[in-house]
This record gives sequence, structure tokens and C-alpha cells, in this order.
Amino acid sequence: MIFGVFLMVLIPYGVISLAGASVGVAIRGVLPAPLQNRVWNRSAIALVVIVAIAHMSFHANARYGAKNEAVSVVDFVKTNNEVLSKAGSIKTASIHVGPGIKKGSSTAEYHLYVVGDKTVFPVVRVLRNSSPPQIVLACVSEIPYGKNDPFKDPCAQ
Repeated sequence: MIFGVFLMVLIPYGVISLAGASVGVAIRGVLPAPLQNRVWNRSAIALVVIVAIAHMSFHANARYGAKNEAVSVVDFVKTNNEVLSKAGSIKTASIHVGPGIKKGSSTAEYHLYVVGDKTVFPVVRVLRNSSPPQIVLACVSEIPYGKNDPFKDPCAQ
């Protein structure tokens, strides 16, 4: 895991450094003589590298967080009393659709597929405005996500 993260940072950093050096060489030939000093080129390359590393770090954290959130949602459903009472003994639980995030909202909605003695379709909402995110069971439906009215709340059907 740590080696993978190391490679994920090291390889793009090397590629970006080479790209930055190439840009620095290209800029040096285009710029007028007074602007062709090495300090300016190094500053431009350093800025490109810093922005690229910050961008990669942000996206790596977002992917890692989303994966952990999905695992947490499935674990939550497997141990939830209401889901257990409606599905019986759970054989499998997986995310059917998710995370759906409405514009301007900090709540993600997951639609799950749970097979037990009976098949049910829980709807779970993750409130991301708290730290750590709060997982809440919205409802347990017997209607699959694709069969319900998309313009209505899945819990009201």
C-alpha cells in the first residue's frame, strides 16, 4: 500500500519535472534576452511542479476517501437492525447506485442491493459536512432502484 502511494507520487513527479524542464528550455529560447535568466526559469518550473503535486495529492485523497466511504456504507447496511429485520440473514450486500450527490449538497446518497432471506434495497445517505462523515439509513425499499419513479424520493414510493 505504502509502496503504491510512493510510486503514485514519484512517477508523476518525475514526468512533471521533465515536462517542466522542457518548458523552461522552450521558454528560454522564446523570451527576450533580459528575461532569460536562470532564476526565472527555475521559479516557473518549481511553480509548475508544486501545482501538479497539489493537484495529484487532492485527487488521490478524494479517490481513497470515496473507496473507504463505500466500504463503510456496505458495512453499515450489513449490521443495521432495520435492514436485518427486513432482509433476514444477509448473504450479500453491494452498492447498486452511488454516490449520487445533488448540486450544492454535502449529502451523498447510495442505493444498495441486499440479498438475504428476502431481497431489499436500502437507501443510505452520507452526511459529509460532519467529521467523520455520518452514515444514515434513509429507508429500506422493496422496489429496485431502476423500477421506481426517478422524479420522486425513493423512500416515498
